[in-house]
Amino acid sequence: MIELGILSDDEEYLNRFRAYARFGAESHRFALKFYTSSHFLGNSLNQERLDILLADGPLIHAEKVRNHPGIKVALGEDSPVTLSEGIPFVHKYQPIDRILEKLAGLYGESSGRPAKANDASACRIVSVYSAAGGSGKTVAAGNLAKALAYYGSRVMLLQLEATPSLPFTQASSEGQSYERLLFCLKTDPAKIPYRLPQLVHRDPRLNADCLEPVESKQEMEQLKREEAAALLKALAGCGYGYIVVDLDSGLHDRTLGAMDASDLVIWLVTDDINSLHKTSRQHREWTLALDSGGRIDKTVFAANKYTGAFANDTSAFGIVCTTFLPYVPEWKSVTDPGQLLAEPVLQEEAAALIRRYFSD
Repeated sequence: MIELGILSDDEEYLNRFRAYARFGAESHRFALKFYTSSHFLGNSLNQERLDILLADGPLIHAEKVRNHPGIKVALGEDSPVTLSEGIPFVHKYQPIDRILEKLAGLYGESSGRPAKANDASACRIVSVYSAAGGSGKTVAAGNLAKALAYYGSRVMLLQLEATPSLPFTQASSEGQSYERLLFCLKTDPAKIPYRLPQLVHRDPRLNADCLEPVESKQEMEQLKREEAAALLKALAGCGYGYIVVDLDSGLHDRTLGAMDASDLVIWLVTDDINSLHKTSRQHREWTLALDSGGRIDKTVFAANKYTGAFANDTSAFGIVCTTFLPYVPEWKSVTDPGQLLAEPVLQEEAAALIRRYFSD
């Protein structure tokens, strides 16, 4: 159990933690101790064992705090412009379980042992792909992630597009979290399970973990096939039930790597002859590009924007759709990206596909 001390003069905030300590999902991993500044700074509590000391920003530079032997973490409303000695920072007003997950990651990274063991084989990696742009891939991936989270799974939505579509997830204020994850992947991938809680944010509309999109498309384009596969395998060991991957259109190296690591590839098609032609051609290319251990049978074709019938004969292109995601007329004019996450029928169809595939 991790010994965590919380130092704050905000009594209401300390009471939130006290309530969480009785009922919260992450509370069993921590022994919580609470201090006000007069209590902590006025007594010889440095002798008390604490693995982590979480202190309000104004208190983090107090001499007794600086001299404490445990991991020191600043707590505040806004990220400070400068924070000396590399002291990590967490935002005060976010769900307490998210704060504790981040602290557990810091503890694991510092101690060299994870705060809890996770079985990577228990995580399902589901990639959403389309050969043609405009097929609704990003929206389908977001709705799938939301549906899986709704049914109780811990979910991460991972973006692998070089130029992301309009984001419908709400941004965090951490900044460059994706870049920092990729740096960790290339320098010390074994630390990803420890670093990840500090980098992801829980999107309230999805109830799933997300990363800020990369600011430089070149960084994403330089991601190699084996690196993309390694990234997903590392993330699978971080306690998720599902990782939903929004792939780029086109069989780039990172796309192939993600497909290699996926348990299921949902390949979207629309009733458009260009989409069908590209899908047929790219599916043949992917079959040839598969690693020796790859499986072509992990691909499921899904008709997106389905109106009840196809004008084109998909079988002429070697495509057999087994899932049909409905056309949503309200999406013809969207003013708020959140509208794209408010279609329960589509979400239920996507979740039903997952249940069918993984129950076979």
